Amino acid sequence: MKKIVGSNVKVTTDSTGGFISVDWECPYCEEYNAGFYFSSKEDILKGDFEIDKECERCNRIVTIECRDSGILFGETNFNAEDKVMRKYHVISAKRMGYDNGDRTYEYVFFPTDEYSKEDAMSQFCPVQKETLKNNSWYPYTAYEYDGETFYSIEYSGIADESEI
Repeated sequence: MKKIVGSNVKVTTDSTGGFISVDWECPYCEEYNAGFYFSSKEDILKGDFEIDKECERCNRIVTIECRDSGILFGETNFNAEDKVMRKYHVISAKRMGYDNGDRTYEYVFFPTDEYSKEDAMSQFCPVQKETLKNNSWYPYTAYEYDGETFYSIEYSGIADESEI
């Protein structure tokens, strides 16, 4: 497994772990990746850390070094007892195409008191598509939600309203 240094690292933590936003380039296929991830690893609460993620293009696992992180959503290290906050399932959906700029990923939030994890994921309807590559057609599954088609979706965990 290869190791790279991520860029634009942003983190918000609480007592359960942290939500991480990081950009990175796959050392195997050079594909740009960006993601919104949750981790319960203790080192996220202490500063610099590493996470292992799969490249969206070549599906190889890469270790991403996350250094000098900024704050992702407002305050960090808040006290959850100070305020009862609504919690949300977070779905990371990758848009179709390569040149989406900052709009490559859409993060969709579903209230946990209204949706189970499975219900939230099922809001994205699988649709069969085909792509032409090397004069051959290859089938793949895309996902539709709210009138938009996404290349892939990933369950990223639970966030509270202060992190949205």
